[in-house]
Amino acid sequence: MTVLKEKPLNNPVLYRGMRRSELVDQYNPRFAVPDHESWKRQYELWSELTRSKYDGVYDIAYGDGPLQTLDVFPAKEPGATINVFTHGGFWRFLDKSDHTMVAAPMLDAGATVVLLNYTLAPAVAVPDQVEMLRTALAWVYRNAERYNGDPDKLFISGHSAGANLTAMLAADGWQDAHGLPRDVVKGATLASGLFDLEPMRFIPGGEELHLTEESAAAYSPQNNLPRPSMPLVVAVGADETPEWIRQTEDYMKALKAHGCPVTAIKEEHENHYSIVFSLANSRTTLARALLEQMG
Repeated sequence: MTVLKEKPLNNPVLYRGMRRSELVDQYNPRFAVPDHESWKRQYELWSELTRSKYDGVYDIAYGDGPLQTLDVFPAKEPGATINVFTHGGFWRFLDKSDHTMVAAPMLDAGATVVLLNYTLAPAVAVPDQVEMLRTALAWVYRNAERYNGDPDKLFISGHSAGANLTAMLAADGWQDAHGLPRDVVKGATLASGLFDLEPMRFIPGGEELHLTEESAAAYSPQNNLPRPSMPLVVAVGADETPEWIRQTEDYMKALKAHGCPVTAIKEEHENHYSIVFSLANSRTTLARALLEQMG
């Protein structure tokens, strides 16, 4: 009788000494937060409530694609500080309308707030998303005064994949190609971001981001720092995975070594999804830091 032996699992070391199974545990927030769907349902409900309380202009096109749109909540007075927020969702999911709630503290403080959408993977790759969001930021800069915003007081923020994309908006060196001043972005707030994209190539769903070794390096914020004088708020939840926290800490070290003023925040008792509510609540350390940065 022939005895068939099981083939060894194809589970090689892929990143920082970790195998694929370990990378899935570290870099898939859905595994780390089993009740993630209930958190996202709360995003929807709180965002609906926020839209019922503030005046907004919705689904303004900044590009040709159906998801290349933005929502604007104008300040009541002209010359207001602007904040442009980019949502997360693993570059593949969610929508600006799920995140309207983050606008509330800034609107109450007198700012103009813009929420961005972008074409999702797998329809486009991460580098394409970065480029379309740079186009969106240029649109905001050129149309700021129509919505009571001051283009010379423009700040940006984002969560998760949106924090990764926001960090690429904060990066130095792309502004000339879009006809923007080098200091168009006055400061950035990044919550639960990923700053090295390499591990995304090795986890389920990562193939839909269309990242190569070269493009993952080229579009990782760790390799694309802001101008040295730009202030940043960089936050992570204390209940996030060790790798998520490690990436945040490594990025902050690189920023500080580069000369950027950094406000570091580790929100106690917050996970990858709940930290969005810290952005939406003016009493939290994270929201206060964002508002202080905006002046």
